[in-house]
Amino acid sequence: GYMDVLALACFDLKIALAPLGTAIGERQICEIFRLHEQPVFCFDGDRAGRQAAWRALERMLPILKAEWSPKFLYLPEGEDPDSLLRKEGRETFIARLQQEPKPVLDTWLNGLKLLAGQGADGRARMAKKADAMLATMTDHYLQQAWRQEIEQTTGISLQQGKRRPVARAAATDAGKGARLTTVQERFIAALMQQPSRFSGLPDVAGDFFVDNQGVRSLYMRAFSMGADAGVKQSDIEKQLIQEFPEHQSLISRWVNQEAVPDIEFESLVLDMEANHINHLLRQKAGEADLLERINMKKRLDAIGPERRKLKELLQETGA
Repeated sequence: GYMDVLALACFDLKIALAPLGTAIGERQICEIFRLHEQPVFCFDGDRAGRQAAWRALERMLPILKAEWSPKFLYLPEGEDPDSLLRKEGRETFIARLQQEPKPVLDTWLNGLKLLAGQGADGRARMAKKADAMLATMTDHYLQQAWRQEIEQTTGISLQQGKRRPVARAAATDAGKGARLTTVQERFIAALMQQPSRFSGLPDVAGDFFVDNQGVRSLYMRAFSMGADAGVKQSDIEKQLIQEFPEHQSLISRWVNQEAVPDIEFESLVLDMEANHINHLLRQKAGEADLLERINMKKRLDAIGPERRKLKELLQETGA
C-alpha cells in the first residue's frame, strides 16, 4: 500500500511502488519492468497474500523475458513493510530484502506444488497446469527452460512444446483452438483497430481468454504491446503476424472487420467481464469460498444495469 511506500521513504529507502489496487495488473507490471529488470514483488505471507502473488505471476508470464529476473518476497504473517521497519529497523529490513526473495521460477514451481497436492495424481495435475501456463509465455527460450524444469520436477513429459510445430503447420487460418464467440471476436477486433483502448481495460481483462489457449498467447501479447501508449495498429498487426504466422488470417480479419464504435466497445467489455464471472462461478462451484462467490455475484449485479443501458444506446444509434 502507499503507506508502506511512505514508510520506506521515511527510512531512506526510496525504492518502492504501490499498485494502489486489490491486484496488480499487467500494465503495471510492464511499467515496473521498464524501471527495473530485477524487481522484488512483496506480498503478505498469509493465504490471501500468496493468492495475490500467484495472480501477479500469472499476469507476468505473457510478458516475461529471459533478460528479466523478478523475485517474490513473502513477509511474516500479519506484517507489512511499515510494521517490519518499525520493529526491525532499516538494516535488518534491507538484509531481509537481499536474502529472502525467491526467483520467479522457484515461486512458480512452489505454487504449482501447493495447487496440485501430493502423489502421482498431484504430479499429473502439476504438469497439466504447468503446460497450460507455459502456453501463455511469448519468450520461447524462457518457455523452453521452464518446461525442462517442470519436466524434471514432475518426471512427466509435457505436451505443449510438442504440439506447437504441428499447430503451426496445420493452423493456416484461425486454428481449431481459436474458435471465438461473436462477442469475443468483436472485442478483440475493437482492440486491434484502436490499440489505445488497451489502456482503459480493467485488470480482469488479462484473464478473459485464460481457457482459450488457441488465442490466449496471441491476445496476451497484444495486451502487453497495448500498454505502450504510442503503439499503432499497424505495429501490433505486423508484430503479431511475425510471432504467430499460423494466425495471420485471423489477425488480418480482426483488423479489417467493420469498425467497432466506442459505445459498442464499452458494451463488449462489460459482456466479456460478465461472461468471465459466470464462467468462474461455474468452474469454481464448490471450490470458491462463500465471500468470493458473493463478491462475484455483486459485481454481476452492478454491471447489469450498465450493460442494458449501453445496449439500448446501441439500438437507438443503429450501431
